[in-house]
Amino acid sequence: MKMEQAKMNPWRTPEWMLLSHRKPATASSFVEGKDASKATNEDVRTWWRAASNESGEWLQIDLMFHVMCTPYKLILPMTG
Repeated sequence: MKMEQAKMNPWRTPEWMLLSHRKPATASSFVEGKDASKATNEDVRTWWRAASNESGEWLQIDLMFHVMCTPYKLILPMTG
C-alpha cells in the first residue's frame, strides 16, 4: 500500500470535533484557579478541580444545542 506524502492540517479537516470547546461550564465547587471554565478551554495544562474529594461533586457543560454523540471521550488528569 502506498501512502500519500503531504502536509496534514488537522484544523482544516479534523477527524474529530471537541463539542465542549469554550462552552459554558458550571460546577458544584472548585479549587481557586481550577474553575469550571478550565474544563472546556482545550489547554492540557489546566483543568477543573472540585473543592473536595467527596462524592456528589459535579461538572456540567452546556453544549448550547441538542446533540447525540457516540462514542465520547472523557480525559482526566493523572494524579500522582
